[in-house]
Amino acid sequence: MKQYIFLLALIGFCSGQSRLGLYNLESLVSVSGISSGAYMANQFHVSHSGKVVGAALFAGGPFYCAIGNMVTATSACMKFPSTISLIPLKVYTETCASTGLIDPLSNLARGRVFIFSGSKDSVLVQGVAKKLEEYYASYITSGAIKAVYNIAAEHGMPTDSYGGACGSLNKEYINNCNYNGAYEALNHIHVGLQGYLASS
Repeated sequence: MKQYIFLLALIGFCSGQSRLGLYNLESLVSVSGISSGAYMANQFHVSHSGKVVGAALFAGGPFYCAIGNMVTATSACMKFPSTISLIPLKVYTETCASTGLIDPLSNLARGRVFIFSGSKDSVLVQGVAKKLEEYYASYITSGAIKAVYNIAAEHGMPTDSYGGACGSLNKEYINNCNYNGAYEALNHIHVGLQGYLASS
């Protein structure tokens, strides 16, 4: 009975949201972001999966993680992954999809996702990013998800030759980690990027 009431509440909540607009996007659009931008990119990818081929998410967590609560956003969704339950997040996702408020989730199956979380990230801990990977694994085959957790990076965008020390937090949030995060992400999402760049 409780699940039924919860489902009805979610349908009511979804019906109070604005419907997606129509956007004339090219067919090879991908989205990316870091930290709150990663949350935004994930929201956009899941909501517009019919128009987006993939997402690159640096230091981000799962769709609707905060459940509309600022305290949850700044605690569980950044520091306490053990308190994040994916069940209500997936129920919410599936309810919004079934009522047409977001694109059909079947579109996600053709998408590709890149997830990066530095092992020294003190702002958004790796466990939260792993919850994001687990969330996506419900809708996308594991081969289409690439997750990188083995670089000793702080919270920031990893580059191959620019920024602050890889394992130190800096105000620009750009880390020199001898790892080209932007390239690795785009090469995973848009397979064969290196060959494309060489021919253009």
